[in-house]
Amino acid sequence: MLAGDWEAQNLRWNSDEPLVVHDWDSVTAAPEAVVVGLAASVWPCGMVPRAATVSESAAFVDAYQRAAGRGWSAGEIEASWAAGLWVYAFNAKKASLDGASWLAPDEAEQRLALAGA
Repeated sequence: MLAGDWEAQNLRWNSDEPLVVHDWDSVTAAPEAVVVGLAASVWPCGMVPRAATVSESAAFVDAYQRAAGRGWSAGEIEASWAAGLWVYAFNAKKASLDGASWLAPDEAEQRLALAGA
């Protein structure tokens, strides 16, 4: 089981090393690519609510693969993008209740294409 909500306010560090990710209402059991996709789309969100851009998400996924020491299959990459889009849509729904915008149509289109949809 892993935390599925990798927003900055849920991360704690020991110097420059990640120590823990905590957010017990978002515990999930999912394939590695899905958990990474969730993290790649929300990691910069902290005190200022903002999601990662497409390029920031791509850099996150690439860096993760390098750190893990293996490249992913096309299916894993698509699953990662699909998971990231899911959390974007979820956050967009929540933001709309406050009258805020979270997911621009062009951003959704780019993420859908990267997810193979």
